[in-house]
Amino acid sequence: MKRSEVNGYLKWAEALLKEYKFPLPRFAHWSPAEWTANRQKAAEIFETNLGWDITDFGSGDFEKIGAVLFTIRNGVHDKPGVGSPYAEKLILLKDGQYLPCHYHAVKTEDIINRGGARIFMKLYNARPDGSVDTESDVHVYSDGILLTVKPGEVFYVEPGDSVRLTPRTYHIFGAAGGNAIANLPAWLSNAFQMMGVMLPGVGLVLCISIMGNKSMLPYAVIGFFLLGRFGFTMVEVCVMGIVLGFLHTLFTATEEEEEEEEEEAEEVKG
Repeated sequence: MKRSEVNGYLKWAEALLKEYKFPLPRFAHWSPAEWTANRQKAAEIFETNLGWDITDFGSGDFEKIGAVLFTIRNGVHDKPGVGSPYAEKLILLKDGQYLPCHYHAVKTEDIINRGGARIFMKLYNARPDGSVDTESDVHVYSDGILLTVKPGEVFYVEPGDSVRLTPRTYHIFGAAGGNAIANLPAWLSNAFQMMGVMLPGVGLVLCISIMGNKSMLPYAVIGFFLLGRFGFTMVEVCVMGIVLGFLHTLFTATEEEEEEEEEEAEEVKG
């Protein structure tokens, strides 16, 4: 993504927040000179990764799978005195834009629609091995009201409403019918799992990308077969995938080197 595109998305996000009267902390608008002047005083901001993020979650298609985020509060797992014991994020979504399917291992979060369009949502339970349960109903609370939805069923969170998601609840959500502001104050059970937040969704995107590569397709098929037929856990399949990937890279590199040597030998003969 070009810097000009990043600046454009930031201006769009600031305008949307201003429209719905959601002011940001002072550092959201600091110039480079102000960041330099306040570097020592604002050390906690850097340590807890507060501020702006723009991501396509590895999809390569920001307009479809992506978001502009602003982290207002956060903490550090192994430093209880740094930051806050919970996280609060704003997620700004364009019409039709959504976050990929993922779940949190230890975090409970409230997804609150702070304004704009409706937020569409799909939920699934996670099986003990971490895979998606496409059969059992999902039970969640929306502002104290119990909701029961079918796995993958689309439902909507209206402006002002919220949904509380407990750990190990797979979720996909995005903006429907306009731009939306989702506010995520997240209470952590015992750890901040930022990588755990991202990897399931990024892994889904990578899986789709790999399946489109003919040389990688056999490995994707093997992985699905091991999960579905023999009941391997996702961790076991991942470990085997790393080993196979290393061997694939090693032998591919060796074959390319041999081909280059043969070409050089032919040139010399010629």
